[in-house]
Amino acid sequence: MSLFEVNTFAVVGAGNMGAGIAQKIATEGFPVILVDLDEEAAQRGLERISTLLHKGIERGIFKPGRVEKILANVTATADWNNLADTDLVIEAVFEDLEVKRSVFKRLGEVCKPNAILGTNTSSFYVKDIAQACLNPERVIGLHYFYHPAMNRLVEVIGHEGSDPNALSAAWSAQESIAKTPIHSADAPGFVVNRYFVPWINESVRLLDEGVADIATIEWAAKKCFGVGMGPFELMNVTGVPISMHAANTLGLALHAFYSPTMGLIRQVETGENWCFDGDPDKSKYDAIANRLMGVTFYVSAQLVHEGVGSVEDTDIGARVGLRWPHGPFQMINRVGVERAAKLAEAVIAPWGLDVPYLIGNSGD
Repeated sequence: MSLFEVNTFAVVGAGNMGAGIAQKIATEGFPVILVDLDEEAAQRGLERISTLLHKGIERGIFKPGRVEKILANVTATADWNNLADTDLVIEAVFEDLEVKRSVFKRLGEVCKPNAILGTNTSSFYVKDIAQACLNPERVIGLHYFYHPAMNRLVEVIGHEGSDPNALSAAWSAQESIAKTPIHSADAPGFVVNRYFVPWINESVRLLDEGVADIATIEWAAKKCFGVGMGPFELMNVTGVPISMHAANTLGLALHAFYSPTMGLIRQVETGENWCFDGDPDKSKYDAIANRLMGVTFYVSAQLVHEGVGSVEDTDIGARVGLRWPHGPFQMINRVGVERAAKLAEAVIAPWGLDVPYLIGNSGD
């Protein structure tokens, strides 16, 4: 019998992500402890959950009695000793490596030796966080997507020292709370952000190069990928600095191709959101669509080539996490592998990169 079995949950960090993760766990009928540094912060997290659930009542998603039961499943506290017997603790604090390492050092001291400790990091290696913890073999990555109470995707990441039994138990736990897990290696961007961030960045590069204005790029991106929000609106919703930080992380770890464009850097410096007023120039559709498909096809094929994720999980990540109607490899099949390779080559040629074997040698 495995040392790892998940029946009890806790979340450390009561901000938007942490509260959302706790809400999802509670909604699926599991008691969950929501921990933060002080009682006031913990209670704010509980209030976030309550506010969202009551909006659900207004929209007819929940009945009042159901909301009461969900809220009763959440215990908000600043007492970390309450984590002593928890089976799975999920860290969802500010994206700062030293802050996360300090959390895991403390978790290693207060949690039982066979508690699984998951980090919701989106930009750091799981192995670098695990090093701060006693029994690092039970540390894994659990990367949830916004808003975690509603978005079903979670990337499950093991580092080189992770216990396979801990990974298996954590995977099953995600299924038990109605999440859709996919596997990812402990690599920059994991699976989804590895291609989604370049998709965002390439949109700004199109603007930088004068290919089209924002309104046109937004329109073309939504039409080509079948999505409700284009890259610039998505940046406004999630925070423009977050996109720059994510691109910078990939660029430092992988190649300058992934680094944030000057336009993105300048926009962050202004402290303002993007403005995409105006009518699209529909004559620019092919130029924009080809570039955005090319970057998506290249990065998706490259991450599979590197063993970061599988073809299947790459597509699941897009459909479930990003709500794209088709995953990158479904799109490759729709346009044809030979054309997909040409689109990818056109994007990466100026950077001295090679087309991945997966699409570049389709005739072999």
